[in-house]
Amino acid sequence: MKQEEFYKKVKAIIFGHAVGDAVGGPVQFEERSERDRFPVTDMTPFGDPRFPKGAWSDDTSMSLCAMDALAKHGLDFKAVMENFKSWLFENEFTPTGVTFDVGRACFRSVEEFSRNAMFAEGHGRCGENENGNGSLMRIYPFSLYLGCSDFPLDGKIAYLHRASALTHAHPRSCIGCGIYSFVLWEILENPTKQGIKEGLRNAKAYYQGEPELKYYLRLFDERFDLLPRNEIKSSGYVVDTLEAAVWCLLTTENYRDCILKAVNLGLDTDSVGAVAGSLAGLLYGFEGIPEDWRNSLLKKEYFEELGKEFCDTLWGPSPRSEYSKFRQERGGLLFGFFFVIGENRAGGEVADMVLCNGNSSYCWHKAEEYPFRGDEETVVIFEYQQKIMSDTATNGLAFTTYRNYQRYLGALSDRNLVASHVVAPLWDYTAIYRMPNFPTFREARGYLIDQFGLKVENVLEWSGHEDRKYHCGMIQ
Repeated sequence: MKQEEFYKKVKAIIFGHAVGDAVGGPVQFEERSERDRFPVTDMTPFGDPRFPKGAWSDDTSMSLCAMDALAKHGLDFKAVMENFKSWLFENEFTPTGVTFDVGRACFRSVEEFSRNAMFAEGHGRCGENENGNGSLMRIYPFSLYLGCSDFPLDGKIAYLHRASALTHAHPRSCIGCGIYSFVLWEILENPTKQGIKEGLRNAKAYYQGEPELKYYLRLFDERFDLLPRNEIKSSGYVVDTLEAAVWCLLTTENYRDCILKAVNLGLDTDSVGAVAGSLAGLLYGFEGIPEDWRNSLLKKEYFEELGKEFCDTLWGPSPRSEYSKFRQERGGLLFGFFFVIGENRAGGEVADMVLCNGNSSYCWHKAEEYPFRGDEETVVIFEYQQKIMSDTATNGLAFTTYRNYQRYLGALSDRNLVASHVVAPLWDYTAIYRMPNFPTFREARGYLIDQFGLKVENVLEWSGHEDRKYHCGMIQ
């Protein structure tokens, strides 16, 4: 794909998202019956005089926050959260200088970060009842950036989940962002209805076996687009929003019809319009977005300016060197308060050096809570000391599997909460577990082999010697 063609596609996503938000915003939360009586046929002003025609809501504001941070700082989640804070409390990244329509989970996450800004992550809401669409509605800048990165697929998805978890950390929300990204990546290369369905097939294949995938199964049915309108929900629940957006995309033939169909479903009209609009913009191109809607968009010059900066970043070396940069800068070093070096073996061969992980207060789990899958798992044992925000250290050995953390999080019933945070990971931040205390690595390895049926060659270690004793504190 040539650079100019790529720029046009990214611009179409940016404007498509914002226009969908602006069309849906004025009728947000109104029932479908109201839309049936008085259907939306054009972009209109909000009822509040502070928000004229072309204003947009938190969906676009938070997307701009992410885009600005990615363009200027790369994958720096603290920069993203700082922008979220500026939006929420200082009215930055807004159409009229007023922050409005803030979701509860987003507010609580950003507000908590503002009180404890040492760590960008770990503030997202992880309860099952906190699966709103607040991360899905602003995920596309991360989807684009990671799609251009040199991370392997597991790394791309893990970072997408971390981006979701800044505000929405439950695996259902994270998986919704992943499914959306698979669709976006596919229609970047194949902007057709078949491209949409192929993206959904890719997502299903990737997440196969994830407990939370069951909530999205309707999307993967080849006859999903044949569902009648009355079976499509359009609430702020992440599953409903993604289903509604994809259904509108599959059942219309141009951008305008897609957005009007989305908005006239009622309820969370700005978010459904924004999510559908980002993909419809990509599918039909920038010129496919009605010119009068594009021109009515408030601060459209800012969209052009930031969009160009973001596109330049995407096309430049930054995303394409993220994985290499992390490996070069951090591989083989003590990182914070525990060892982060380990070998990941693929196909029996030693592959890349990778970082061990752990970031949030809910990321430490007992090994017994999840049964490992024997030959399918590669485990690295390493030493750690968990002592950053508290006066106590956690003795023992830790291990991690280098696979998407959602598989494990979804299977855990009793989380072993630890009060303090630990160092941010390269990969996903909940794939670290606590083990019973063992005096040597040899005994820890034997425990994994005996308890979980792992093969000896699948249990790697980094200790210098298998009889080396673990001691509380950093390795000398």
